Amino acid sequence: MKIFSFLIGYGVSVGLGLLVTWSVTKKLYEIESKACGTDLKQLSKLLPELVGVLERILYTSFILAGYKEFIVFWLLVKVGAGWRWQLTPEIIPIKQERERQERNKKEQNRKMERARAARYNIFLIGNALSIIFGALGALIIKYWPK
Repeated sequence: MKIFSFLIGYGVSVGLGLLVTWSVTKKLYEIESKACGTDLKQLSKLLPELVGVLERILYTSFILAGYKEFIVFWLLVKVGAGWRWQLTPEIIPIKQERERQERNKKEQNRKMERARAARYNIFLIGNALSIIFGALGALIIKYWPK
């Protein structure tokens, strides 16, 4: 029953992938927030998860269709063109940020550098988990007993 393998494969890719990726990145963002002193209340919580679900669906589908190079293309586009917010976080309102920099510019710059590096690494971890679960879903679909 091939439809069953598709349900299981996409279920693992999307469902389990969402649960694991969300749990891991949420915990990492909490650690980053405490370590760098940033305010996570302003981060959009739903949009990254929706993008991740869509990515895992795409990864699974393109692996099954034999277009693995899509993953490389997508990551190049995502990192190179459309995801600059990862490198320049605007978590703290601009006015407060300027005031804080004026009071203690050196310390603030260190915090922002740590936050920028941490956020980018969390971004990479989330992408890696999405690719892993997309590939796992494709493998389940491809090799599930008939």
